[in-house]
Amino acid sequence: GWLEDWAAQRSVSLRAVEPHLWPFREQVAIAQGTDVLVAVHGAALTHLLWLPKHAVVLEIMPPGLEKVTYRNLAKLAGVAYLCVRAEGLLMRDWTELPVKVDREAFVRALDAAVCLARESTARQ
Repeated sequence: GWLEDWAAQRSVSLRAVEPHLWPFREQVAIAQGTDVLVAVHGAALTHLLWLPKHAVVLEIMPPGLEKVTYRNLAKLAGVAYLCVRAEGLLMRDWTELPVKVDREAFVRALDAAVCLARESTARQ
């Protein structure tokens, strides 16, 4: 698909993970080996606490939601934070529904996240 093509063009490897399917120790290990953590606003973003210092968090914010929880947590953890907004209207049951992000906006955010992570790695 287009995301795999994007990754191949930038020499980036992707891994989709559903944390609740893994034992906690493995969740931490996965996060420790992650350069860019991409997730919809929610508990999975707490794994940013285990990211290496060069890593970047890219939060997908549901439409209409104005939360700074993970931005603040990323700042406290010393990792870079970016946010991309999902499209549409906020629904009460947004946690159970897929979110839709404009592809161009998502690609720009991913490019920025990868660039930040690479720059941070080069400085270390």
